[in-house]
Amino acid sequence: MGRVRTRAATPFDVLLGNQATLRDMRAAAPSVPIEPWVCPKQAVWNDRGSPKHASWLGGSDMWQENVLHAAVAVAARTFLWWRPGAQRPEDMGFALMSTVLAELDGVLGGGGAPSGTWACDVASAAPIDGGATALLGSDDPYLISGTSLSCVGGGRSRGGAGGPAVEGGATTTRRVYRLTPRCLDEPRDCAARPHASALAHGERATIKIASGFEVTPVADGCWWAPGANSSAAGFWVVAPC
Repeated sequence: MGRVRTRAATPFDVLLGNQATLRDMRAAAPSVPIEPWVCPKQAVWNDRGSPKHASWLGGSDMWQENVLHAAVAVAARTFLWWRPGAQRPEDMGFALMSTVLAELDGVLGGGGAPSGTWACDVASAAPIDGGATALLGSDDPYLISGTSLSCVGGGRSRGGAGGPAVEGGATTTRRVYRLTPRCLDEPRDCAARPHASALAHGERATIKIASGFEVTPVADGCWWAPGANSSAAGFWVVAPC
């Protein structure tokens, strides 16, 4: 029997609960592929069309975070698309979903790195379970998911901002994490967002949470900006630095 979880009515809390359910599914049957259903970001659930009946993530970037975390946390490679039959146009939400999937292709396949630096085998993705990615409770200040990939280097390089140093043709293990702070979804100022220069230069992934204290979720992780950015609510971390 699955665990019973309660959550507040905020996009971040729904994201947290959704990802907890996916992780429970994987823990129960680790060899069975998970194929999450996804509806358009602005889908409504009945024919009245009122904004108050919009999907649970509404206009929040937590919609994108939901897809990104699913791909990283449980190695979801197929997403099932559901659109309410009365909704028009029929391609509602396709553009955004395509943008998110393109970002994942770049991040998990190495396409976001400088040409010839490294290429990763998405089929080797192994979700990371451990202290850094653990879900502790319904009041967690951030959500972080991770996956481990087998990558081949194409030249002596750090693998882009924060990537591992590899010799040409050498195989290395690369860990990629998605980090989403709760406070970016709160109706108050948040000091959590890293400075743009820290993201661009792959600095150590240390972040300020709403209460003001700093945390480094991945001890050997650095910020990574692969280029594509479908969501302003979360960040990529690559390890080792």
